[in-house]
Amino acid sequence: EVKAIKDADQAIALKPDWAKGYFRKGNALVALRRWDEAIEVLTKSLEIEPKSKEISTLLREATRKRAAENGEKKREERKGLKLVSDGSVVGDTSKATMIPAPSNAGGSGGVGGVADEVIANFVKESLTSAISQFAQQGELKSIVYVQPAASDEALQMIGIEAGFDSPEANSQCCDFLRQYVTEHKAAAVVILAEKRNIAYPQVWKGKTGEKWRWKESEQGIIMQLEAAQEGGARERKVWFIPTGSAGGKPSEPVELTADHHAIMPPLFR
Repeated sequence: EVKAIKDADQAIALKPDWAKGYFRKGNALVALRRWDEAIEVLTKSLEIEPKSKEISTLLREATRKRAAENGEKKREERKGLKLVSDGSVVGDTSKATMIPAPSNAGGSGGVGGVADEVIANFVKESLTSAISQFAQQGELKSIVYVQPAASDEALQMIGIEAGFDSPEANSQCCDFLRQYVTEHKAAAVVILAEKRNIAYPQVWKGKTGEKWRWKESEQGIIMQLEAAQEGGARERKVWFIPTGSAGGKPSEPVELTADHHAIMPPLFR
């Protein structure tokens, strides 16, 4: 195909008003899936010979295939599964509203081979980073913080902006995270998402009283901790961090029942 492009370029240079030269180049570019270039030269070819069915058919095919390929890329992007950083904290934390981390974040006993203090610090650091982003930008993009088994390794952060768009998106996100924590031997993860960004699962729906004490209009951040304990046990905790109206200041996390308010299925098996 590369030789065909060179030959076509030579033909175009010798005879720039010959539609067949552009058509041959376009055909070679289609074979290489270089859609934008193919569409450009085929459009030129059709301008010279507007009644050619052969040219118009190939132009439609190139346009259709480009649209299909771009659509696939967008679907992958909407999954929101991408590693965004390997640092422990992002942003200027001096601008964050400092709120206490949950006092019982680590539970009892060792978690994933590391001390409770490490998990507690992991939760605090994750929360500080998230609140920093919220304070600076007025919003928090859904994110997962991953604590490696080795306490001296840097935290990993994974953007999951589309992880709560639908049941299918949530399931895909869960599958990705399960694979990630297994491959990277993670000790624990913290999932954070704004309530207003969660189309599924809306864990607050239909709950009142002790199960959900806030009004429907109350905004906030849902935080979920998943940890692997020694002996194969699993720990799950969920908190709600009220922010009042959109863009309001976060207040102290309130622990919820994990079975009723988890926004992601269990990640450790």
